Amino acid sequence: GGHPTDCGHCGEAGGLKQEWWMLSDEEAQYLHSAFPKGEEEIEHLVLQCPECLSVNFPGTEQSLVVNRGGRMTSASGKLMREQDYRAVTRHVSEACTDLPLTAVP
Repeated sequence: GGHPTDCGHCGEAGGLKQEWWMLSDEEAQYLHSAFPKGEEEIEHLVLQCPECLSVNFPGTEQSLVVNRGGRMTSASGKLMREQDYRAVTRHVSEACTDLPLTAVP
Protein backbone atom coordinates (compact mmCIF):
# COMPACT_ATOMS: atom_id res chain seq x y z
CA GLY A 1 0.00 0.00 0.00
CA GLY A 2 1.08 3.58 -0.63
CA HIS A 3 1.26 6.46 1.78
CA PRO A 4 -0.14 9.97 1.25
CA THR A 5 2.79 11.98 -0.04
CA ASP A 6 2.97 15.72 0.43
CA CYS A 7 4.63 17.37 -2.57
CA GLY A 8 6.40 20.55 -1.55
CA HIS A 9 6.41 22.08 -5.04
CA CYS A 10 2.66 21.80 -5.57
CA GLY A 11 1.79 23.43 -2.23
CA GLU A 12 3.33 26.75 -3.23
CA ALA A 13 3.05 26.90 -7.01
CA GLY A 14 0.79 29.72 -8.15
CA GLY A 15 -1.14 29.83 -4.88
CA LEU A 16 -2.75 26.45 -5.48
CA LYS A 17 -4.23 24.91 -2.39
CA GLN A 18 -2.29 22.06 -0.90
CA GLU A 19 -3.92 18.68 -1.47
CA TRP A 20 -3.23 15.17 -0.33
CA TRP A 21 -2.29 12.62 -2.94
CA MET A 22 -2.36 8.88 -2.58
CA LEU A 23 0.86 7.49 -4.01
CA SER A 24 1.79 3.83 -4.31
CA ASP A 25 5.36 2.76 -3.63
CA GLU A 26 5.61 1.49 -7.22
CA GLU A 27 4.52 4.85 -8.60
CA ALA A 28 7.05 6.68 -6.39
CA GLN A 29 9.82 4.39 -7.68
CA TYR A 30 8.69 4.98 -11.27
CA LEU A 31 8.71 8.75 -10.74
CA HIS A 32 12.29 8.53 -9.49
CA SER A 33 13.47 6.29 -12.35
CA ALA A 34 11.65 8.14 -15.15
CA PHE A 35 12.50 11.69 -14.09
CA PRO A 36 14.77 13.20 -16.79
CA LYS A 37 18.40 12.96 -15.69
CA GLY A 38 20.07 16.28 -15.00
CA GLU A 39 16.78 18.19 -14.74
CA GLU A 40 15.76 19.95 -11.52
CA GLU A 41 12.13 20.30 -12.52
CA ILE A 42 9.94 19.71 -15.54
CA GLU A 43 6.50 20.83 -16.72
CA HIS A 44 4.50 17.68 -16.01
CA LEU A 45 0.84 16.71 -15.85
CA VAL A 46 -0.13 14.35 -13.05
CA LEU A 47 -3.20 12.17 -13.53
CA GLN A 48 -5.38 11.73 -10.45
CA CYS A 49 -8.38 9.52 -9.76
CA PRO A 50 -11.26 11.85 -8.80
CA GLU A 51 -12.60 9.22 -6.40
CA CYS A 52 -9.69 7.86 -4.31
CA LEU A 53 -7.11 10.61 -5.10
CA SER A 54 -4.48 8.10 -6.26
CA VAL A 55 -2.02 9.67 -8.68
CA ASN A 56 -0.22 8.43 -11.75
CA PHE A 57 2.87 10.16 -13.11
CA PRO A 58 2.38 9.51 -16.84
CA GLY A 59 5.43 8.60 -18.84
CA THR A 60 6.51 6.70 -21.93
CA GLU A 61 9.81 5.91 -23.64
CA GLN A 62 11.42 5.51 -20.16
CA SER A 63 10.75 9.17 -19.37
CA LEU A 64 7.98 11.28 -17.87
CA VAL A 65 5.77 13.11 -20.34
CA VAL A 66 5.90 16.90 -20.45
CA ASN A 67 2.98 19.31 -20.35
CA ARG A 68 2.93 21.25 -23.62
CA GLY A 69 -0.11 23.51 -23.56
CA GLY A 70 -2.16 21.05 -21.53
CA ARG A 71 -1.17 18.07 -23.69
CA MET A 72 0.89 15.14 -22.44
CA THR A 73 3.83 14.93 -24.83
CA SER A 74 6.51 12.22 -24.87
CA ALA A 75 10.23 12.89 -25.25
CA SER A 76 9.92 12.11 -28.98
CA GLY A 77 6.93 14.45 -29.41
CA LYS A 78 4.18 11.80 -29.38
CA LEU A 79 0.88 12.91 -27.83
CA MET A 80 -0.40 10.67 -25.05
CA ARG A 81 -4.00 10.41 -23.86
CA GLU A 82 -5.49 10.05 -20.40
CA GLN A 83 -7.13 6.78 -21.51
CA ASP A 84 -3.65 5.30 -22.09
CA TYR A 85 -3.01 5.49 -18.33
CA ARG A 86 -6.45 4.73 -16.88
CA ALA A 87 -5.91 0.96 -16.85
CA VAL A 88 -2.47 1.16 -15.23
CA THR A 89 -3.30 3.59 -12.41
CA ARG A 90 -3.17 1.88 -9.01
CA HIS A 91 -6.16 2.82 -6.87
CA VAL A 92 -6.34 2.74 -3.08
CA SER A 93 -10.00 1.81 -3.19
CA GLU A 94 -11.65 -1.18 -4.88
CA ALA A 95 -14.79 0.93 -5.23
CA CYS A 96 -13.46 3.29 -7.91
CA THR A 97 -15.39 3.28 -11.15
CA ASP A 98 -13.76 3.85 -14.51
CA LEU A 99 -14.00 7.64 -14.37
CA PRO A 100 -11.56 9.71 -16.44
CA LEU A 101 -8.46 10.72 -14.51
CA THR A 102 -8.12 14.42 -13.71
CA ALA A 103 -5.06 16.13 -15.22
CA VAL A 104 -3.27 18.19 -12.56
CA PRO A 105 -0.59 20.55 -13.92
